Amino acid sequence: MVSVYTTDSQYEVAVIKVLGHNRDAIVCDTTETAQRAIDYLKIKMHPPQTFLPLNNLHITTTNDKLDRYDHSLKYSSCVDIVPSRRHLQNSKLLQY
Repeated sequence: MVSVYTTDSQYEVAVIKVLGHNRDAIVCDTTETAQRAIDYLKIKMHPPQTFLPLNNLHITTTNDKLDRYDHSLKYSSCVDIVPSRRHLQNSKLLQY
């Protein structure tokens, strides 16, 4: 995930918190690709890695509780403050 996004230094800690354990995840196209990579890593005796196959990401909608916050406060969605590579804008990965 780290190579997918860039952000201003003022948001860096917030973005890291949002990404959590997926910060170092490996993004791939399908679960089959992920499984082949996992098998390869096992054969080569590399440590386990987290994979995010794009065809298997489940997107949750924004929580309606955000609408209850005072809109005069300045808060933003992580998707709004993290510029991504052009081809990833509005992608399933960033929604995840």
